[in-house]
Amino acid sequence: MPIAKTATPELTDAHVALRDLHLHPLNARAASPEAYDAPDIPVLAASIATLGLLHPLIVQKVEIDGRPVLGVLAGGRRLAALRLLAEDKAAKGWTVTTKIACRALGEDIAAAIAITVAENVTQAPMDPLDEYEAFARMMESGGHDVDGIAALFGVERRRVTERLRYGRVHPDIRAAARAKRISLDVMKAFAAHPNPGTQWAVFEATEGQYRQAWTIRDRLEKAGVKLGSELGRFVEAEYRAADGPVVADLIEEDSVLGDGALVERLLIEKLGRVAEAERARMGFA
Repeated sequence: MPIAKTATPELTDAHVALRDLHLHPLNARAASPEAYDAPDIPVLAASIATLGLLHPLIVQKVEIDGRPVLGVLAGGRRLAALRLLAEDKAAKGWTVTTKIACRALGEDIAAAIAITVAENVTQAPMDPLDEYEAFARMMESGGHDVDGIAALFGVERRRVTERLRYGRVHPDIRAAARAKRISLDVMKAFAAHPNPGTQWAVFEATEGQYRQAWTIRDRLEKAGVKLGSELGRFVEAEYRAADGPVVADLIEEDSVLGDGALVERLLIEKLGRVAEAERARMGFA
């Protein structure tokens, strides 16, 4: 029996006021309202506010509560983000009367179902490594900085820096994550230390072993004192005064004091001074 081919649906361009757009009952996510109240909807809204609506909504005339309206078949999350912008008094140029770019489908129900299923089934979250590479290209070629990228996508600054830190991971370790030879969590553990040479030494030392993120992180933490640790904060001033090398990280408190012997000497000296002052304060001989 021959397989019937789905005809390519005919769509016409239209611009529709935001207030006249409603979620189509056939929308694949219509029974999952949580999809339109997800934490990343504000992220999508921030992107639309900055870049505009990159993809039009797919709509079809439909009756809801006995009245004819335009139902959104594809783009329900974009619709939720647009409504969020219309409610935000700080978002300039977005109101319920704003005309939204749409593509209108005729009365073909089969095509309507195919469109909404394709829209949702083919979506996939962006791989964190792809996100890192996109952010890195934006900084290298697009003239953006960390704060600008965070504002553009409506995400926390730390998320952007965390992604960009993947660039500090030894390239062969990133390649292993791409090839699924190690998990993304293990690769992220290597990003805990800003020195690629130190990362690679740990990677080679654990070759043939079952690598776990916590064991990798533990090994790397023993390879240097982080600036944001209690010990790092305690000796930082003396360490910098002694011109001790600091392996810089995008997140400053995760930078590493690279000279362990110097850290140990400064710690002993400072503890000795603190102890002497305490003995004098308490009146000990």
